[in-house]
Amino acid sequence: MKLLLNELDILVINMDSCIDRRKHMDNVLDGLGIPTYIDAIDGKHIGNDNLNRIIVDQTEMDWYSPYGHKSITSKLIARKGCYLSHLKTLHYASIHNLKNILILEDDVYFDRSINTIEIPDDFDIFYLGGFIKTKTIDRFIPLQTGINHIDSTLAKYWTAHAYIVSDPTKLLLNFYKHRPTTYDAFLINYIQKKNRCYYMYPPLIKQSPLIPSTIDTKCPYRHSAF
Repeated sequence: MKLLLNELDILVINMDSCIDRRKHMDNVLDGLGIPTYIDAIDGKHIGNDNLNRIIVDQTEMDWYSPYGHKSITSKLIARKGCYLSHLKTLHYASIHNLKNILILEDDVYFDRSINTIEIPDDFDIFYLGGFIKTKTIDRFIPLQTGINHIDSTLAKYWTAHAYIVSDPTKLLLNFYKHRPTTYDAFLINYIQKKNRCYYMYPPLIKQSPLIPSTIDTKCPYRHSAF
């Protein structure tokens, strides 16, 4: 099916205090309708203990840190805030009975001009940006221009800065079945394996290198397969 970008409900995750990022997104989305801004969870301001209480209150499960990492770092706190921000966005969409929503983080830009997106009829999540990573070094994933299905037995699709969700209420059910963790890893481990997920290649929406990551300022954004 074809979706017009200017007919999508666009939800942008952005802290109310980040006025420059909001102006940036207003410019990026000019001509695509009026987006809804979802006030992001500022993990650094709230603090780790309060974040943990919010996570348990909303999911009835505690945070899972892979590889046994227990140190409380600024990166960990930012990741918890990111997870809660996306969860908050999905809740908003579900409460308002929205379908086919485009969720954006506030540091993105369109790599090329496009008005219409071709999307599989059966999709649950359609990524408009990110990168694919094979599970073993001896495998190569052939990338086709346009729509690619994510085969979770072969590869993982990382990042969550730009993606379309067909049914937010359906997606939310997964948040009460699995322990919360870094958001893109949560999607990989619990959504990509059991749902119909696709991605666009080349990526349509990328994260701007001019806007530093709120999670890891030392790690550059990736947009290619490897």
